[in-house]
Amino acid sequence: MIPMDEIDLIEENQVLKAQNKALEQASLALENQLQQFKDQLQNLTQTLDWFKRQMFGRKSESKSLWILTGRIVCQQSA
Repeated sequence: MIPMDEIDLIEENQVLKAQNKALEQASLALENQLQQFKDQLQNLTQTLDWFKRQMFGRKSESKSLWILTGRIVCQQSA
């Protein structure tokens, strides 16, 4: 016959194994979510960099001048 202390330890071991498995699954889900956030951050950073180049790059001066003169012309003709 198995002593009561040993039975309690076996039951506790089974509970801990189940908890461990649940925590491993939660950890995997969080790792996947973290990777998705990293991918999203990379995409948003690339988009922001593109907008910065459009607004502040070499061509932006000629674009700004064109927009500015267009506004002046519109205001004068109005």
